[in-house]
Amino acid sequence: MNRPVALACLLLVTLTACGPRFEEAKTDPVTSPPPTPSPASVERPRDMSGQVTHEVREDAEAMIGGPDPALEVKCTWSQYGQIVPCNARFHGHEVTFTAKIGGTGSSLYTLDISSETRFLTRAYVHREFYKMLVSEEDGEPPAAEDQVRCDKMPEVTTVPIKPDRDWTETGIRCYHYDVTTDVREVWVGGATNISFVTEDEAKRRDWK
Repeated sequence: MNRPVALACLLLVTLTACGPRFEEAKTDPVTSPPPTPSPASVERPRDMSGQVTHEVREDAEAMIGGPDPALEVKCTWSQYGQIVPCNARFHGHEVTFTAKIGGTGSSLYTLDISSETRFLTRAYVHREFYKMLVSEEDGEPPAAEDQVRCDKMPEVTTVPIKPDRDWTETGIRCYHYDVTTDVREVWVGGATNISFVTEDEAKRRDWK
């Protein structure tokens, strides 16, 4: 990456040729994030109801970027039911999960957890975007003169998950400005995945 050119571009009086394509008032800076919280060492429950709640909690934690004491998970358990509704609440927002249990006639069983929405947090988006930039630069963080920003978004929100698509666009953009502005769209894949791609790349992957 040509850092001197990037710095010269920042010092120009007129930035029409190489200026950032975002509005500072509508974006927030992304800085080096704190490490992802490590999950607590908790023994896996032995009873079926406890295992279902445990699995749903893990999915909800993946949505918000790790364990958080503010996350509440409750499942409505029926001894004879094979479909268990669960609700996860996080800072006033709620996501409903459906856990389908199969193979309950033996000690082995299958568990399929789904939801039509997912949590999305500002901290998680910023952390993942910064980590992606570092990865693309072979472990080097963005230079001090670079601008790394994402669209303003709530601290916590929920976004839909399209049942017929692997990936869903969030409408949020993240930006890395060095020589030119690299604009990335924020997409979520199901409950646990997040990706930052250009509009052209999203089209090539047939997400749009």
